[in-house]
Amino acid sequence: MLVDRPISIKIPEFGVYLAESIHSSSFRWQSSLQASCHKIILVHRGEITADLDNYPERIHLSRGSFLPVQSGQIHRIQDSQPATLFLLCLSEAFVAENPLVQNIWDSLVEAGPTQLQQGKKVVGWWDRTLRRILSEQLRSVPGNSLVIQSEACRLMVMLFRLRWEEQDERTENRVGAVLSRVQDTFFEPWSLSKAANEAGLSRRRFSQLAKEKTGQTFVEYITQLRIERAGDLLKQGDHTIVGAAFSSGFNDLSHFYRIFRKYHHQPPGAWIEAQNRMGD
Repeated sequence: MLVDRPISIKIPEFGVYLAESIHSSSFRWQSSLQASCHKIILVHRGEITADLDNYPERIHLSRGSFLPVQSGQIHRIQDSQPATLFLLCLSEAFVAENPLVQNIWDSLVEAGPTQLQQGKKVVGWWDRTLRRILSEQLRSVPGNSLVIQSEACRLMVMLFRLRWEEQDERTENRVGAVLSRVQDTFFEPWSLSKAANEAGLSRRRFSQLAKEKTGQTFVEYITQLRIERAGDLLKQGDHTIVGAAFSSGFNDLSHFYRIFRKYHHQPPGAWIEAQNRMGD
């Protein structure tokens, strides 16, 4: 059944429930909600954007993406395209009572939103597992709660493994691709969160790999690109200091002056005069 607002969820006593939410074209969240349980949002069709209280950037997710949301976390979801979502809902008690489950859950949360590669392995396995859990939820047979619990744990482990495998295979390429985009568009409002999200990595992991590639932190890297561009523009003589700062991606002039002085050991005006003297 199509829904136009978030569905209500009641988790059974054994602590696991899989809900399906098929959004109509008029689906809307009126306001941010506080998660009543741990849940993994799995995007089955369509595209969504998500806002989380610990993520400064808006998260974009399409088919094959998943997003862990901790109990109590404020979040909001909107459709970019009408979406079908599966919500693997876990009670805090179910996660906490088994250290192995808690460890996998913590690892997924730390990794954050993830876009998996859309190969047959992922699509086929993902669909089969979800159908198996839904089927067990509809059956009144001995042991179905245990099957649901075990399938939920298996789902979490496989999501973590798939992400880990993809990291090993593609992490460096993804980080390199993001850094290349940054090099071409450094004047846009980039942030560490945005870059890490585009690479499908946690902020900490992206920072580590970016520094290995550039020898600088991400902030140092993009700041140097902006300062170098500002210097080039000022050397040309066709830009004011304000214009060069704006064109290079600086929105705050006082911040630009501080950073420029840090890199060139003198303010922009004095630096321009020095460059002109050198040219003479």
